[in-house]
Amino acid sequence: MKVTKLISATLVLTALALVTGAQAQPVGRPAGPPPGGPGAGGPGGPGGRAGGEALANYLGLTDAQKAAARALREELHATVEPLAESERAIRESIHQALESGSRDAAAIGNLMLQAHDVRGQIKAAHDTFDAAFEALLTADQKTKFACFKSVREALPGGGPGR
Repeated sequence: MKVTKLISATLVLTALALVTGAQAQPVGRPAGPPPGGPGAGGPGGPGGRAGGEALANYLGLTDAQKAAARALREELHATVEPLAESERAIRESIHQALESGSRDAAAIGNLMLQAHDVRGQIKAAHDTFDAAFEALLTADQKTKFACFKSVREALPGGGPGR
């Protein structure tokens, strides 16, 4: 009986993660894992649009929790969007340097390090969001969210926007 419930829960979470992930792709970036690390956050998320609403329903968020989650998501977007734009500009600089035939390994390496640092800032913003979101949840909701995150992280690339 326990195994059946566990398998059912895993299937529900996987389906939820896929639905949520399909809606949570980062703004201005094609679908799929980011090159070399975590990417920008998107419009989905707990209390947000589309797939985020599915997660909110799965967790059983109250209207107050949805409103608080929406504010957190807006804060995340305001933090991540400029970082994502910076990362895009750095990647474009790397691409231009390589396409121009530049063999300046130090300059290209410095650009790569800059991109890595920006991806780290984006990941930190997502981690801060997750922690603040979890603080809104009841114990039961935290358990469900932990299961959701496990499924999300098991997806290729750590899941959408990760």
